[in-house]
Amino acid sequence: MSTEPGGPHRLSENDLRQCLRIAGGGTLGLLICKVFNLEYGAFFCVYPMLVLGLVPTLNAHLVRQFLAQGVVVSVEVGVLYGLFGDRPVLAVPIVFLLFLYRFALMAKGPLFFFSALSAVFLSILLHFSSYPQTDVIDLLWCNGAAIWLSAAIAGLMFYLFPDATPRSPRQPIQKDLPSQRHEALLGATVATASFVAFQCLDLKDSLSAQVASILILFPMHWKGAHFAGRIRAIGTLMGCAVGFIM
Repeated sequence: MSTEPGGPHRLSENDLRQCLRIAGGGTLGLLICKVFNLEYGAFFCVYPMLVLGLVPTLNAHLVRQFLAQGVVVSVEVGVLYGLFGDRPVLAVPIVFLLFLYRFALMAKGPLFFFSALSAVFLSILLHFSSYPQTDVIDLLWCNGAAIWLSAAIAGLMFYLFPDATPRSPRQPIQKDLPSQRHEALLGATVATASFVAFQCLDLKDSLSAQVASILILFPMHWKGAHFAGRIRAIGTLMGCAVGFIM
C-alpha cells in the first residue's frame, strides 16, 4: 500500500486491482462449488484467494510452482497415511521433517511460493486425512481438482483486473545461514505443534484456524508473526460478524 508522510495508509491503484482479484477469485470459486455441489468446497474457495493474495503478479514459473506443490503434497500425504495412518506417534517426527524442508526453502527465498503454499496445503490435508471416516484418495482428488481450478481462476482474474502500472520487482532479502536455520526450525516447530494440537482435539470444522496457524508464520520471525496473528484475529472477528448477519 502507498503512504503519505504523516498520513493514513491508502490503497494504490495496483492494490485495489489486487483486492478485486482476490474478491473475484474467491467469489467465483464459491459459485462453482455451489453450482456443482463439490465436496471439500473450502478448497475451491480458499485456494484461489491464497494464490491471488500471495502473488501480486502471475507468470509461468509461479504457476509451475503452484501445480508442482500440489503433486508433492498429495504424494507425501498419501504415503504418510498409507504407512503411518494408524501410528500418529511415528508420524509426528516425519511431519516435522516435511515442514522443516518447506520452511528452509521459504527462508532461502527463490521457491518461497512453492514452499509456502505447500506448507498450508500439507497442514490442511494432514488434518482432514487423520479422521477415520475420510476417504484419503477422494480427498486428494478433490485437492488436485481445486488446485487446477484455482490456477485457471487466478489467470482469469489477472486478465480481468490487470495492474494499472508495472510493479517493481521484489528485491530478495539476503540472510545468513544461522538466520535461515533459525527461521526453518521456528516455522517447522510451530507448524508441527499446530498439527499435534489438531490431532489431540476434535476440531474438524476449524479449517480457518488451522490455515491461520500456518499463514501467520510467513513473515518468518516472531515480530512479524505477532503482527500477522493480530491482523488475522481482527479479520476473523469481522468475517464472523458478517456471517452472523447473513
